[in-house]
Amino acid sequence: MIGYLAFALALLYFEWKRRKNRLITKTESFLLQCLLPLEIFGAIVLPLILRGKAFDLLNRAMTTRPMLTREFLTVFGVRLLGSRKPEGASFTMTLDSSYAELLFYGGILIFALMMAGYLYLIGRSLKETPSWRHSVKMAVIFFCLAAAVSEPFAFNTSFKNVSLIFLGCELLRKKEGENFCLFGGLAAGIGKHQFHLWNPCAAAANLLAVFRNGWRSNGRRAATAAVLAMAAAAILYGNLAVRQDAYYCRRRSTDVPDGEMQELYLSQVEIQKLEETPGIRVLNYLDEKDPMFCFRGKITEYDYLRGAVSVVFWSGAAAGILASGAAGVCAKRAERRGSVK
Repeated sequence: MIGYLAFALALLYFEWKRRKNRLITKTESFLLQCLLPLEIFGAIVLPLILRGKAFDLLNRAMTTRPMLTREFLTVFGVRLLGSRKPEGASFTMTLDSSYAELLFYGGILIFALMMAGYLYLIGRSLKETPSWRHSVKMAVIFFCLAAAVSEPFAFNTSFKNVSLIFLGCELLRKKEGENFCLFGGLAAGIGKHQFHLWNPCAAAANLLAVFRNGWRSNGRRAATAAVLAMAAAAILYGNLAVRQDAYYCRRRSTDVPDGEMQELYLSQVEIQKLEETPGIRVLNYLDEKDPMFCFRGKITEYDYLRGAVSVVFWSGAAAGILASGAAGVCAKRAERRGSVK
């Protein structure tokens, strides 16, 4: 959610600057470059310095990520060239923050080099000529860096961090003023051979441009359809969705620290009775030797609300896109009929 919010705000900000023909000032550039240090501070430093209620509040808001970050960085320690997963760490202990994961597993040296590279990338990118694709590029960079606070995808081998393409482009820049084409394909000359790599951000920029142009011509119809669909989805969800009172799931599928909750060893007969009980949902049961946890209270309310937000949002988005596309198709058909006559 943090990443999507950062993407939307960054795209709106850079597009507003471009349309107003306003250049980014030195103060704005400095503040934008401070976002990365602030994210590092929130992901790594805050879990180490906060105590008492302040830490408990942060830990609940980020679903135990700060506690695990503190555990790894203080108990197991940080090395210059990184560490492997400690033998004393249980299978539930994982680092979901990309910054903490890179610092622990990659080491201080790799972490410092990567952060310095991103600071350099942001600084250079802010000096580029404003355009729609530049706005998308900056939004993608800030999306990845913001989402990295609470997700482990940014610096591992999942290859989901598309902003690394921009960082690689800066490293391949040969001289001042020479820039490999970011959106038409990244070209890197190695010896006598030349490689062309597809850039997914080009497709993203083109797709967003299609939606933007469609919104300009059919914005009112799309907005009306989206609002109606969201209202209908909210009504249907409120009447049809079942609010669960408790969730039973395997101990192995959670990140609850050892000793914090009671482990339940349930037989097949007990599980069958629970599944027949209204308001109780059993997830991934294995056998009576595999411990399970029972979750009640606020977590069930949060799950219900999360489902409502997801259904309402995606219903509105789908209805808006379909209405905009349908209006565009109808307009083109009307033009063709008029030209034939």
